[in-house]
Amino acid sequence: MKAAVRCFQPLSTIEFPWRPSTSPSESLSFWSRSSGPGSALLRRRLSPTLAHAFPQSANDAVHTALTHLAAAYPLNSHPNTAHSFESPLFHRDLALKFNTGFATLQSRNLIPALCIDSNSISSKVVDAHWTYGSITSFQPSDKPNAEWKKQQWGRAVTLHVPNKDAVFESFDQQKRVFDAAVASGCVMTASATVDGLFEFSVMNAVTRECEYKDVKGKVRVRLESRHFGKDDADFGWKVVEI
Repeated sequence: MKAAVRCFQPLSTIEFPWRPSTSPSESLSFWSRSSGPGSALLRRRLSPTLAHAFPQSANDAVHTALTHLAAAYPLNSHPNTAHSFESPLFHRDLALKFNTGFATLQSRNLIPALCIDSNSISSKVVDAHWTYGSITSFQPSDKPNAEWKKQQWGRAVTLHVPNKDAVFESFDQQKRVFDAAVASGCVMTASATVDGLFEFSVMNAVTRECEYKDVKGKVRVRLESRHFGKDDADFGWKVVEI
């Protein structure tokens, strides 16, 4: 389901709660294209967190976040009403995007509304990536940690390895480095596709007429976990992009 009615000055990307229906479709990921017993074995070997049934926890987080997002959009508020999207469910950068977009619409004397039927949405994890390493090895991208080196192991796994162990001299050493990184903890990223009815509209605060409506039947949500150990029961998911 995809429809858009444009009858006034186009909205900027930041004013949308998600990718507009007119945006190009996203391509299938490595995870969603992988199938068969070979890929299943690879996932089990390279992603011990599957034992924690992470797909269900990610899907639950997506459902909760979208329900919260819909509730946070006042349907008939005054244009000058202040509103905050800060929530433990959203990454701070995503909350800032929502706040900025909402404020921009208000400055144009427009009232945004969001309609999501939380009872009818269904989500499926289609992509995942595991980054293993000590919590001290995770630094903002603009401040690289000189004591650690990132190593890509296949397309689904990244290791943060101490510099002294970055060059392997034997298979046994390689296995020890891998096992040590996994034992140190993990940060996961996951993407889910969500099917349902997603309607975003903008009303003129003066005329009370609908100026814009965008309807989608599917959205893509990207999440990131906190740093957790193999025995942790809580992934601490935050939505980083919709």
